[in-house]
Amino acid sequence: AQTPSHAPPPPPSPGPPPPTTVPRDRSVVVLGANGGTGRECVAAALASGRRCVATSRSGAFEYGDGPAAADGRLTTAAADVTSPESLDAVLRGGGVGAAIFAASASTKGGDADAVDRQGVVNCARACLRHGVPRLVVVSSGTVTRPDAAVYKLLNFVGKGIMAAKIVGEDAVRELYADPDVRG
Repeated sequence: AQTPSHAPPPPPSPGPPPPTTVPRDRSVVVLGANGGTGRECVAAALASGRRCVATSRSGAFEYGDGPAAADGRLTTAAADVTSPESLDAVLRGGGVGAAIFAASASTKGGDADAVDRQGVVNCARACLRHGVPRLVVVSSGTVTRPDAAVYKLLNFVGKGIMAAKIVGEDAVRELYADPDVRG
């Protein structure tokens, strides 16, 4: 005779785990592709063999004559993170596997509140609305340390950029934590 086990039953299987990478048949959209970090994100996506949509407010993006430009994996589009409609235009359709938010306030357009706070929220809502499975937010390592000297310096020089980033990023975390949110 066997003795009954007092261990609880294993939890039910949640199903297959989500993919750990963007499927090759999906594009990576880089928002803010003309900045230094955005250009690096475009380069990394292309180096991985994926299709990439490099976005800027104007739609202009110069990448050069590399193999990605020749084989059609790199396309460009206009997208302004302060405009939900322009984000919808670039993220709808089901072919986007990830959006990378590399946009940030600049002297060329968009202040910290509009881009780093509301823009990242606009992007998250658009990703949720259109079923984009991955949103990568490129931020600052000190954004969660408001007492750090670097945070204070960047926040002062950047006219509130660090404070705007953390408020926006906290709002994005709340959106993704809410199981009922759909954009």
